[in-house]
Amino acid sequence: MLEPLIPYTKQLNIWYDSDAHTSGWELQFDIGSMFTLVSPELNRGFSGEGQMLSRLATGQWQTAMPAVTDSLNWQSHIDIADISRSSRVGEAQIEAALAVLGTRGLVGFDVSSNKYFHRVLPFDMDKVEKQQPRLVAALKLIDADGVKLFEETPDGPNFQVAGTNVEHFVRLRPDGDRCTCQWFNRYQGQRGPCKHILAARIVKDSDQASVDSVTTDCEATE
Repeated sequence: MLEPLIPYTKQLNIWYDSDAHTSGWELQFDIGSMFTLVSPELNRGFSGEGQMLSRLATGQWQTAMPAVTDSLNWQSHIDIADISRSSRVGEAQIEAALAVLGTRGLVGFDVSSNKYFHRVLPFDMDKVEKQQPRLVAALKLIDADGVKLFEETPDGPNFQVAGTNVEHFVRLRPDGDRCTCQWFNRYQGQRGPCKHILAARIVKDSDQASVDSVTTDCEATE
């Protein structure tokens, strides 16, 4: 696909992720550029390599989504700090919303400038989250009451999550989550979180949101 463009290319930049074995190829021309992301296997080409699952699973992006979508105006560079100031929503939430919009084909990410840009691809936006089988499976685990907080440690919480005829042990840590399931043992997080880690993260974030809500209500009462 790239070979016919080589005679017109002024510069080639290549990015490589040694953990996920994915690569990015940027061809720069006199006017404009073309960027292609390559997965190591055909069946991984449209999955986003599983790296977006954590953001899709949590609700951090939902409060920021209206402000972000209202700000889209075909910008070549989207200013996260500017949206944060005008909407009074945290930059982390704004960036999470932009990442989710990326899975919906409404924004792209320019690795050269490290900024998002507005574009529209012909995706069925209502089906994006539903096409993530691990996310769907994680939500089913939660609905079946299959996620239990095992203990709180100074490093982070530990969960017991139901598996197929077995209980899996999930550790949520700032430096990386871990699970005892075969998926995690096989990929070690290179393909994104397993359904058990996703389920535990959703429960943890939901509990934290409830605590924050109660704290805010108490402060307002005072």
